[in-house]
Amino acid sequence: MMTLYCSCWQERSSRETPCASRRLPFLACSLPTPQCAVQSVSINFSLRKIRAPRQEGMKMADAKQKRNEQLKSWLGSETDLEPPVLKKKKTKVKFDDGAVFLAACSSGDTEEVLRLLDRGADINYANVDGLTALHQACIDDNVDMVTFLVEHGANINQPDNEGWIPLHAAASCGYMDIAEYLISQGPM
Repeated sequence: MMTLYCSCWQERSSRETPCASRRLPFLACSLPTPQCAVQSVSINFSLRKIRAPRQEGMKMADAKQKRNEQLKSWLGSETDLEPPVLKKKKTKVKFDDGAVFLAACSSGDTEEVLRLLDRGADINYANVDGLTALHQACIDDNVDMVTFLVEHGANINQPDNEGWIPLHAAASCGYMDIAEYLISQGPM
């Protein structure tokens, strides 16, 4: 607990105090509350004035009155007279159709992949590294998506940027069932 003392308790020197109240707690100070500055001895923090607590209703009434004054001064100002700025529609993020196709294949959503193919998506679309959906399905060990893509016309011989075809990806990952399936689909 912190004891507050009035400002008249401040020491002039290390031994004498300026008033007769000598270290009296704040409530015992003879000065009227709004004029008395308060000092905390323990942390040397002083407040300039102590105001009597205001009632909530008065604060709200003052705030409403100030706001009404602001609105009155705003009417007819340059800002008020400017034409309203029409808000632009929020821009939506739109991904490349090929990226959406690759994401649908990667997630294994065959229904979405079929919808995208019906709308004209390129089944052999390659990302910046040259990887197609078939390459990615081989890397992800997704046998169902590999068979789905091959059955719908994916090119099993399309190389990536380093010259690897999907068979290379499956074999290097050790997915022998996918490698055997790709070999069974025809000459490489």
